[in-house]
Amino acid sequence: MYQTKRQVNVSAPNPLVIQDMTHMCKFAYEFYAEKVAALQKLVPAPASAPAPAPAPLPTEEALGETTKPAGKVSQHPGADDKDSEEEEEKGVEDEKTRETKKEEEEEEDVKEIVNEVADA
Repeated sequence: MYQTKRQVNVSAPNPLVIQDMTHMCKFAYEFYAEKVAALQKLVPAPASAPAPAPAPLPTEEALGETTKPAGKVSQHPGADDKDSEEEEEKGVEDEKTRETKKEEEEEEDVKEIVNEVADA
């Protein structure tokens, strides 16, 4: 265990009472600014090396036709997307409608066959 230098019954020499969050923010900023300044004094500044040359940008010929979008492109990336829930609901409704129509057609076919048998 690490022992403290100050005894429990002795109060801090200069206690700091934080009034609000603005005061706390200002205190933390100044505290760390002082620490950074002290560390910069201890560590010698590195010899400034020349900055590396920036890499040349590729030309349109090097990129090919991939940079040109095909068709209409919206300014907002999600503007062309439809709501997947609406699409799913429409798809379910369409399937139900198809199934209902199929069942009705089958019932009509059965009625015709029964009528033909009854007439004979």
